[in-house]
Amino acid sequence: MSTNIFFLITLITVFCTTVSCDKETPDRDVLICGTADPINDFEWLHDEYVKIQIDDPGINAIVVFSFDGMTIIEVQNSLYSSTNISQFKCDGTLIDFVSSPDRVAYFQEYQKNKKEISVLYGTPFW
Repeated sequence: MSTNIFFLITLITVFCTTVSCDKETPDRDVLICGTADPINDFEWLHDEYVKIQIDDPGINAIVVFSFDGMTIIEVQNSLYSSTNISQFKCDGTLIDFVSSPDRVAYFQEYQKNKKEISVLYGTPFW
């Protein structure tokens, strides 16, 4: 019986490390802005993806959230982390938290109430 358990654990470990547990593989069952592969289907997002690969390959992520009835694609990297200008609509339009009349309260509301939909790339860090 212990041989069967060892075999099962080995099989699960191999499966997780090669297929299903890869954090850089997005959930293809979730449609983001109408597509299963937004990084490759949206030129603006692919450009952001390429930039974070070149500029800061170790510290970055692309995460999709819902907030206030919108789908928001957030590009997380070291440059954007200090500027709060990393949230985009599906068409690549920047969501302007900076120019909002009550920008601090609006951004705090976003941070508090956003709901994660999917991690498209990397490991989220904020």
